[in-house]
Amino acid sequence: MTKTRFSRFVSMVLALVMALSFNVFAAADKITFIVTGDTIHGDGGHTAYQEWINTTYDVTGEDAGKILQNVLTNNGYTYDYSVGQYGGYLSSITTPAGDTLAAYTNGSKSGWMTKLNGEMAASSIDQIVPSAGDTVEVFYVDDYEAEIYGYYSTINVNPDTATLEVKNSAGEVIEPSWGSYSFFNGNYTYKASADGYVTKTGDFTVSGAGVTIDIVLDKDNSSDLTTEATTDNTDTNVEWGLFRKDATGTPVVKAQTPTPDNVEVKWATQVKTGWSAMAGSVIANNCIYTAESSNVLKIDKTTGEILAKGTLDSAIGYTYFISYGDGKIFVQLGKGQVEALNADDLTKVWTSEMPNGDTNGQGLTPIYYNNGRVYAGSVVTGKTGSGYYYCLNAETGENIWTITGEKGSYNGFYWSGATAVGDYIVFGCEGGTLRVVDEKGNVVDSYNVSADIRAGVTYSNGKIYFTDKTGYIHSMDITDGKLSNHKSVLINESANASTSTPAVYNGKVYVCAGGKYPSGYFSVFDTDLNQLYTYKTAYNAQSSPLIGDNNGVINVYFTLNGPNGDLLVYDGTDCKTLIDLSAYKNYCIHSPIADSNGTIYYQNDSGYIVAIGSKVVETTTEATTETTTVATTEATTVATTVATTEATTVATTETTTVVTTVATTETTTEATTVATTEAPTETTTIHNGGNSEDVNIRVDFSLVGTDYTWLSESNVELAPNATVADLLSKVFINNGVTAVGIDNGYISSVTYNGQTLAEFDKGPNSGWMYRVNGDIPNVGINSFILSDGDVVSFFYTTDYTKEDYNGGNSDWDDDNNSSSGGSSGGSGSSKVTTTTTTTTEATTEATTEDKTDNNTQDNNNNSQTTTDSTTNVFADVPISHWANKAVNWLSKKGVISGKASNKFAPSDNVTRAEFVAMLYRASGAKNEGNCQFKDVSKDSWYYDAIAWAYNNGIVYGVDNDNFAPNATITRQDMACMAARYANKLNVSLDKSVDYKAFVDEANISAYALDSVKTLFEANIVKGNDNNQFRPTDKTTRAEVAVIIYNLIG
Repeated sequence: MTKTRFSRFVSMVLALVMALSFNVFAAADKITFIVTGDTIHGDGGHTAYQEWINTTYDVTGEDAGKILQNVLTNNGYTYDYSVGQYGGYLSSITTPAGDTLAAYTNGSKSGWMTKLNGEMAASSIDQIVPSAGDTVEVFYVDDYEAEIYGYYSTINVNPDTATLEVKNSAGEVIEPSWGSYSFFNGNYTYKASADGYVTKTGDFTVSGAGVTIDIVLDKDNSSDLTTEATTDNTDTNVEWGLFRKDATGTPVVKAQTPTPDNVEVKWATQVKTGWSAMAGSVIANNCIYTAESSNVLKIDKTTGEILAKGTLDSAIGYTYFISYGDGKIFVQLGKGQVEALNADDLTKVWTSEMPNGDTNGQGLTPIYYNNGRVYAGSVVTGKTGSGYYYCLNAETGENIWTITGEKGSYNGFYWSGATAVGDYIVFGCEGGTLRVVDEKGNVVDSYNVSADIRAGVTYSNGKIYFTDKTGYIHSMDITDGKLSNHKSVLINESANASTSTPAVYNGKVYVCAGGKYPSGYFSVFDTDLNQLYTYKTAYNAQSSPLIGDNNGVINVYFTLNGPNGDLLVYDGTDCKTLIDLSAYKNYCIHSPIADSNGTIYYQNDSGYIVAIGSKVVETTTEATTETTTVATTEATTVATTVATTEATTVATTETTTVVTTVATTETTTEATTVATTEAPTETTTIHNGGNSEDVNIRVDFSLVGTDYTWLSESNVELAPNATVADLLSKVFINNGVTAVGIDNGYISSVTYNGQTLAEFDKGPNSGWMYRVNGDIPNVGINSFILSDGDVVSFFYTTDYTKEDYNGGNSDWDDDNNSSSGGSSGGSGSSKVTTTTTTTTEATTEATTEDKTDNNTQDNNNNSQTTTDSTTNVFADVPISHWANKAVNWLSKKGVISGKASNKFAPSDNVTRAEFVAMLYRASGAKNEGNCQFKDVSKDSWYYDAIAWAYNNGIVYGVDNDNFAPNATITRQDMACMAARYANKLNVSLDKSVDYKAFVDEANISAYALDSVKTLFEANIVKGNDNNQFRPTDKTTRAEVAVIIYNLIG
C-alpha cells in the first residue's frame, strides 16, 4: 500500500511521541547529582560558590555516599570520605587541578554539607537513598551553623513597646526566637509602629553574616504641643540627685509612700538582659536616669518609657552610683574616670583622666556632686598599687586635687561615699580612715576605726554617722572640720558586716547590716546610738534606707540581697514585705529611691526598674495619673535573665574560688562565702556521707603552712553534723591558734607559735584553703558537714590556681574550681553534617537512659556519699579521669547511664535531645505539657524531656517548627540550655570570677554570649589553654556530666 502524505505525517508524529516518551522514562530512572565547591580563601575573601559537577546518575539503590564517591571518581576528583559511628563523613575533595577543599579550610565553621531536593538533609549522607527524580547536592559552606539555623541577628526598636513585623522576600512573617532573629541570605522588610509614634518601614539584606538594626521611632507631635515641656534642665527639677538623695545624705521624701495594704506596681521596664553592670538611679526633670554596661538611659518616670540613650566611652563597674548636678549626669567608668553627659539629650560633655594616671584602678564609689565639684574614688586590689579619691571641676572635668588611699582589704576607696559639712568634704576608705578635707585637698583631720569603711557618710545636727565592714555603726562630732567624741556600737549583737549608709531623721538613725549567712539585720538607734529596735532579716541587708514622711507617719524602706531581692518596710512597729516582686526576683544590692510624689523606684540584678506606688492616693492631685499608668513590660520576660551573682561578690577582678579558700574576691559581708553553685533545693550544705545515728564522730586534722605541717591531731571528737568550721574552732582553741574570720566562715589569716600567714602574703593568689579526704570541696567551712573517719587538711597555698581540684583537666570546670584550661574539652570535630546522629546512638540512649523514673531520684541533690569519688562505675572513666567524680555521682542519681555494660563512652558526642533528657532527669520533674516541634514525635524516647524543657523556657527550636533533636549539641548551645535551666530551677550561679573575653569571642553567637559569660563568672565553664571557648565545637559526654554535676551536685 502506498502511504499517503497524511499517513506519513501521522507516522512521523507517532515516532516523535515514542522518542520523547522513551527519553522521559529514561530520565525518570535517574537522579541529579550536584557538587558545589568554593575558592580557597581562609577566614575572609569569599565571593561566590562554584558549581563543580552537575550530572545525572542511574538509580541503583545505592546510598548517596556511595554515589558521591562514584561521581567524584568519574569526574577526576579525589576525596577523603569515611563511615564512622555517626555515619558518612566527607572530610575533603581535591579537584583535578590539585586544589583541596576540606573542613576548616575557609574558617572554623567551614566544611561539606548535603541537601536533598533543596532541603537540608535530616541524616548523614550514607543514610540517604535517592529515588528517581531526586536531586542530591553536596556543597561547601563557610558557616555550617548559619546553613542550619540562619544568621543570628538583632533588631532593637525604641520604644520597646512598639510592634515589629519582619517579612522575607516571599512575604512570610519571620518571628523572633529567644529575643533574636534567624535570617538566611536574602532580602527582608520591616514595619515598626507604636501608639503616639510615627510608623517606620524599611528593608535590609542579609548576605553571609548576621545583622544588627536599630530602629528609633519619632514621636507623633501633631496632637501634643507640650511634649517638650519637661526638658527644662534646671536644678529645681532635681528630686533625687545623689546616692542618698542630696548633699546632706538625708534620704527623705515628704509624701504618701506605699504600704503593704495600699501598694501596686505602676510600671516595670527592663533596661538590660543577661549579665552586665547596672548603676543606681537618680531622678530629675521628671525622668529616671540610670546606666548599664556602656549606656546611659533617660526614662519617663510616669510611664517607664525609655526616652533617650547615650553611649559612654567605656563600660561602668559592677555596682556604683551615678549623680545629677548642674544639668549633667555624672557617670564613673570601670577604670575610675568620670564622664559627664548633658541631661537633656545624653550627649557627652567631658571625660576625666585616669585617677593619677593609674590604669589598674576600678571606679566603685558613689559620685558626689556639690557646689560645682564632682567627687569620686578608685580602688586597686592586691598588694600593690593605690586607689585615689579626687575632686573634679563639674564644668570641665579637670582635676582639682587627688588623695592617695591606704591599704585595707584592698587599696583605696570601695563604695566609700562622701558628704559635705560646711566647706569640708568627709569620706572613709579601705583601712578604716575617715578624712576631713578642705577645698584645696588638704586633710584637716582624720580618724581611724580599724576596719574598712565601705559606705557613705551622713551628716546631721553637728554629727556624722557611718558604718564599717565588721558590722559597727559609728558617730562623731564635727566642728570646723575637727572630729571628736567617737562612739561605735554593733548594729546587732550578731552583725558582722555593713555597707549601709545610715539614714538620720527626726532623732532616729536607721541602718542595715549583714549577719551569719544568709541573714541580715535592720536596726533603729537614737542619735546617741542607743538601740531602739532591731530585726533579723532572712537575707543580707546591704542597702541604705529610704524614709517616707506622710504628715508625720514614718515608713522606712530597705532591700535584701537574697534570691528574691525583697523590698521591706518598717512602719515604726515592725518590718514587713512591701509587695510581691517575684516577677522580677533577683539579688538586690541597690537601695530604693523615691520621687516627690512618693513613688518608689526599685531595681535589682534582673535588669528591671520597677515603679511602686500607692493604689489609693489620699490627695487628689496625682490620683488619676498614678492609677492609670500601665506597666510597659510583661513580667514574664524576666525569665530571660539568669541570676548570676549574689551581688556581694561584686568586688573587682579577683576570683572567689572555693569559699574559705583563697577569698581573693572579698564579699561585703565576709560571711557570704558559700558554694558557687547550689542545688535546685537551694540548700548550701554538703553531707559527706552523713550519720544515721546520733553519735559523735572522729576525724584527723592537719594545719599546713607553706613549707611544713604546723600542727596535726588525730581522732578529734566532734558532735554529729559538725562542720569544718566546728573542727577548726575546737582544734584552734585547744592549741592556741588564732584565726581571723573563723566566726564568719572565711579565714583570711592564721597565727600559730608566733608565725602568721595571711591571704596575699605570698602573692595575689595566696591564701588559706581546705581539703577533705584529698578533695577540695565547693562550699565554705560553715557548710561542709563532716563524717566519721574524714581526714581534713587546712593549708596555705601560694597560688590557688595551681591547686589540683580533683585532677580536673576539662574546660567545663569540675567542682567549679579548676583554673587549668584543659585540652580535653570538645572533640575538635566540626563535621558539617551536623544534623547527623546514627540510629544506634538514639536507640542506646532511649533504652539505657530513658527508663529512669524522675520521682525515684534522691531529692537531696547536695548529698554526697564517700564512695562518689572513690568507687568507679565505668571502666572507661577511671578514678584518674577528670570527669570521674561527676560521672559516678550522676550515675548514682540516675541522671546518666552507660552506653554498653560498664562503658560510659566519655569522648562520644551528645545530641541536643540527649542533653535535654539529662537536664530533665536532673530536675526530678514530670512533663505535663505538649511539644509543637514537627521533628519531635510523641512516640520518641525524648518527647517528654523536650516538651518539659520547651514549656519551661529552657530550650527553643532551631526555627519555629523544628528542634533538631538528633543534631550534635554545640558548646554554646549547651551553655544556653544550662543557664536557662539554672534560672528556671533557681540554681544559684554566684559570680566568683570576672569575665575575661575569650580570644574567639567574636565566634560566639549573640544569643549565647550572655549565657557563656554567666557560666564563666560562676566558674562552671572556661576556655582552653589558649583562652578559646570554641563555641561551635561538639560537646562530649564527659563534658556534659561535669556541667550538670556543677549545676546540681
